[in-house]
Amino acid sequence: MGIKNFTKALLNPKKTINYMFLEPILTLHAEELDEIGNDEKELLIKIMQSSGNTSAIRQGAMIIAEDSRKLEKSNFMQTAKIVIDFSGTFSGSNIIRAPSLIELNKDIELKKNLWQTMLSLLKS
Repeated sequence: MGIKNFTKALLNPKKTINYMFLEPILTLHAEELDEIGNDEKELLIKIMQSSGNTSAIRQGAMIIAEDSRKLEKSNFMQTAKIVIDFSGTFSGSNIIRAPSLIELNKDIELKKNLWQTMLSLLKS
């Protein structure tokens, strides 16, 4: 008697983190960027452009280890002064764990706290 459809567990399970990058700000998202609502996209663009950079925003996805808490050295991490983590995955000195974009749009105090934290990191 055997077990049908048995598959070996992955040794290093991976997950996808979606990102938007506009130097010096990198944002990380658990959900696909196409799934973000229009109001949230507007807020996200304002966040990205808050440093004064109005260039084209780069976006995509990166594969990371399931249990990763630190971002690997990437092109983004070498130029990102601020990382805003909407996924709740990462921690570090320049990483801001942010509430969801929906929560930020609903609560002006959350938004104010995010802007203040971003400003202090941009100045450092």
